[in-house]
Amino acid sequence: SLISEAEYQALKVPNALTHFPADLADRALEYSGIYEDGWVSEHSFAVLAPKQGSRFLVVKGMVPQIDAPNFRNTLTVSIDGKEVAKQPLALGAFDIKLPVEPSSARHRVDLVFDRYQVLPGEDGRPTGARIDFLGYADE
Repeated sequence: SLISEAEYQALKVPNALTHFPADLADRALEYSGIYEDGWVSEHSFAVLAPKQGSRFLVVKGMVPQIDAPNFRNTLTVSIDGKEVAKQPLALGAFDIKLPVEPSSARHRVDLVFDRYQVLPGEDGRPTGARIDFLGYADE
């Protein structure tokens, strides 16, 4: 490990991701499967810590129409390995708001899409959706 356990525990973990790519540059953020422009692969995660008073985990984003006009997928959200939601998604915007227990501890939030599309042109990245907000909120 590059840092000690004490240094790891002292990191101020973010409570939300909302500004891409700036939020991904936070050295205290652990994540995978999230691209700098907010697109997410079929399996991604971020380690986030609720701020005081947070009552919800919120996932906002958009499923793009790339080829199939009737594309659908399902998003499974897990916190610390425990499934907390399974939400069918159609094309377009989505906003998922999940109640959570009050906590100040860091939590691994996993997003798993059962299907993905490939971004067009030379981009070619697999994506389940674009995320506009992933994190904890009071309302």
